[in-house]
Amino acid sequence: MNWEGAYGKTYQVQVSQAEQPGDDDWTDWYTENAGNGGQDLIFEEPAEARYVRILGTARGTKYGYSLWGMEVYGTPAGDSGETGEDGDNPGSGTADPLAPPTLTADTYDNYADRT
Repeated sequence: MNWEGAYGKTYQVQVSQAEQPGDDDWTDWYTENAGNGGQDLIFEEPAEARYVRILGTARGTKYGYSLWGMEVYGTPAGDSGETGEDGDNPGSGTADPLAPPTLTADTYDNYADRT
């Protein structure tokens, strides 16, 4: 995670397998208790997940939370790296933090007045 000036002092990285996750469908995968901004490289055990989110529990500044970007690396479930005749390889698997990225996050600037 690459934090802007407004960073999370404490936060959880949470994962969910649910197709449409509700509040009870999230599991804490990583907890940060002493964040200091900048770049956080997190190397934890792989986790099976359809979705990944950040739950901020304490801000490092008075300005909230702001990420330049977040990268999640892994292998799609059922992808062994080999391609069958039809290009499909169903099954299940776990994310490998050192594998090529398969998920990207888009960020958007939202300005009330650009003058």
